[in-house]
Amino acid sequence: KRLPRARHYVQYLRELKEFVAARARSPEIDVPIARMLGIVDTDLGLGLVSEKVVDATGALAPTLAAVYAKRGFTPELDASLAKFSADLLAANVIVGDMHAWNVVYGSDSRGGPRLVMIDGFGEKHAIPVSSMSRTINRYRAKRLLKRMVEQVKELVPVGNED
Repeated sequence: KRLPRARHYVQYLRELKEFVAARARSPEIDVPIARMLGIVDTDLGLGLVSEKVVDATGALAPTLAAVYAKRGFTPELDASLAKFSADLLAANVIVGDMHAWNVVYGSDSRGGPRLVMIDGFGEKHAIPVSSMSRTINRYRAKRLLKRMVEQVKELVPVGNED
């Protein structure tokens, strides 16, 4: 917000900052957010480069919504969601926009299959309360996780392969 010349890249800065902060705060925790690699010039402007998360065949990993649509909440997916939530809270990751289309189920260089948040992390509020208080950040993250699960159950029909 203090960089008016780079206003349309503010989300990149938020995500890079949160990735660095999460790794610095919790180097021993396998933080469940996509590993940020840098910025690259493209024909459409700057692009944020992150590590590819893949499924068992090497294709891009499906979103949580797509996995849920295929099978519903299986015991395996429930366990992955519990681990994802625990690691997100343990690493004190600030979540700005959590929904089932920002979380994928696959493997990266850190292993898998597991849930990985690929977008929507970092402080987005003008007054960075989540950055200042771990308790408030935990409360907000838990609330967003619960809302994400409720939304996917409500919006995504099980048995839909799309």
